[in-house]
Amino acid sequence: MAYCWQLKDIPELRDVRDPRGRRLWREAVTRSTTPRHMLGPMALVFVAVLLLDSVRALLLPTIPSLWVAVVAVVGFVSDAWIRQPATRRWLREHAHELDRYMPA
Repeated sequence: MAYCWQLKDIPELRDVRDPRGRRLWREAVTRSTTPRHMLGPMALVFVAVLLLDSVRALLLPTIPSLWVAVVAVVGFVSDAWIRQPATRRWLREHAHELDRYMPA
């Protein structure tokens, strides 16, 4: 699955102007979030920190920035694999409601 870096790269919002598209994307993220989708990123961060902590003995002194980097990478991965697909799915399923959310 391709990760959309910019709002204009999201196929579901390609024809929407920028301010309205941002508003619609934020609303879609909020409405598509379920407990399962919230648990996924938290579980990924937890597992990554556990794995890093288990190999800490192999690393020399653990650099605090390494922990930040792990959390950032896990956040990016969870956004690309969990949050973005759920949000895009919500946009496709509710495409008929776009006029209600975005007046002309």
